[in-house]
Amino acid sequence: MPIKYPTTRKQVVDRIKTDIKNELPDSDPFLRNSYIASVATGVGGAVYDEYLVIKVLNTEMFPDTATGEFADRWGSYRDFVVNHSSISNGFITATGVPATVIPVGSLLQSRDGIQYKTKAASSIQSQVINIITLVLSGTTATAITASAHHFANGNLVTISGAVETEYNLTASITVESEDSFTYQITGTPASPATGTIKATLSFANIEVESLTFGEITNQDSGATLTFSTFISGLDSNATVQFTTLSGGTAEESDVDFKKRYMYGYRNPISYFNVTALVNKAKTVPGVTRVFVQEITPDVGQVTIYFMMDNRTYPIPTLNDVKRVKDELLKIKPAHVNPADMIVSAPTPKLVSFKFTTLTPNSDAMREAIKINLEAFFAEVPVVGQFLSTYSYQSAINDTVNPETGEFIEDFVLAYPLGSVPVASHEIAILDTNILWP
Repeated sequence: MPIKYPTTRKQVVDRIKTDIKNELPDSDPFLRNSYIASVATGVGGAVYDEYLVIKVLNTEMFPDTATGEFADRWGSYRDFVVNHSSISNGFITATGVPATVIPVGSLLQSRDGIQYKTKAASSIQSQVINIITLVLSGTTATAITASAHHFANGNLVTISGAVETEYNLTASITVESEDSFTYQITGTPASPATGTIKATLSFANIEVESLTFGEITNQDSGATLTFSTFISGLDSNATVQFTTLSGGTAEESDVDFKKRYMYGYRNPISYFNVTALVNKAKTVPGVTRVFVQEITPDVGQVTIYFMMDNRTYPIPTLNDVKRVKDELLKIKPAHVNPADMIVSAPTPKLVSFKFTTLTPNSDAMREAIKINLEAFFAEVPVVGQFLSTYSYQSAINDTVNPETGEFIEDFVLAYPLGSVPVASHEIAILDTNILWP
């Protein structure tokens, strides 16, 4: 039976005064400034305070309603601790004169004032990268390298060794992946290029980490960091590599922490089972959803996918994958080959929406639909499972205009039509460029 709490101190005081009146009919506890009224008021205040204490305890004594330090304690009983805010890290490309030394701890700053430091001493070296494939499409040459090149967007790279000389030049590149980049040429040489082709750049591949915490410290590929101190022979600007600077997260919210430890309470853990893998992966700051595919891709193997839904783009980076795998290896049984535990970012299956009919078709309703769909795609899709027509249409149909309280009267989609197919390694994500009637 639920406890019925008084909503105000006056309710308790009036109840006491009524009881006094019933027991002592000749008294008047409702007479202002009387002795008996003051006693009733004092006792009523104390009783009301006790009600407030009981109300708090009734909330904090259960793990699913506990807050603050009480939630921390409930989590600790299942070995869960709050994920504190974290720094970002990754690699940058610095250019300059060969043999220029960059000391450990050298400071850099982003355009928005976030500071970073180098994690080890390094030096500028003239490095030659072998190109195994060089093809042309229009005026764009695409180079595939034999290994990770560590170049960054905008680097002036010298291409040499192609028999078709139009490919041989120093050009500003655009990085497409860890082992590919593009640049522009003139002319119409044969494709693919032939010869022993190389890419040369004088640079240092430097690992850096942020000095502050939070998502604001993450930097996209191609972002510019500027050295805070002048170093002779070193270009003042460095560039974030394709792998980005990632890992910076805000402190885990009470709501997210509670979801995580309640999952542990509701799902018994045995060593290295699905629950253990999910719980361990979620100790990495920023991880929100984890999908474990047992006996995949073969007997004796397991594949773990995860998402970072609190980011604008929820698909994990290569650095995120490494951090999660490193964490999961801590609970790997000794007889399990690390290669049999496959950790990966799911491949995004972009789902686009186009409405041909929407009633009411107001800006507020459109925005509400978009918010509902964003919430739906951050919670419902599962790696390797198709997205049903009913599920995404329900997310739309349940939308309420926050300004007027109106519900959707009618809508028709040009696409998607029917269930959205998803491959075993894919997850459905929302194309936020929604087309409206």
